[in-house]
Amino acid sequence: MTQDSPHNYQKTSLHDIDVEIKVGIAGWERHPQKKQKVLVDIDLFRFQSAFTGKNIKDCLDYDLPFRYVTENWPKRPHTELLETLVEELIAFCLKIKTVDAVRVSVRKPHVYNGRATPSVEFFRLRKKTNLKKKP
Repeated sequence: MTQDSPHNYQKTSLHDIDVEIKVGIAGWERHPQKKQKVLVDIDLFRFQSAFTGKNIKDCLDYDLPFRYVTENWPKRPHTELLETLVEELIAFCLKIKTVDAVRVSVRKPHVYNGRATPSVEFFRLRKKTNLKKKP
């Protein structure tokens, strides 16, 4: 097993980012002024064993995706699918050089008046040649 093995990883998480956005396919969700609360969870992964960094530049930075969600999503035009938002956020996170993989979950807590919470979750790995087994 190498140091870059996916079996050794660091994970930094950011849970319950609360943001009001225009999202959904139901008639009541499509009103031009209607925003609804969504909750976003983000897990950033780096495949590496012991942390040897000395400053914040060596860490998985959760502030960048937090700002992306809280500053950009409220300005977006209406988005029908949570899946669209999740894929865009994953693409953003994988542009961060220290991130090797990301998990994003988005929940709509008020759709069924507290009786159920719809959720969409995706996990993506950065394509890296050094994660492949060597012959």
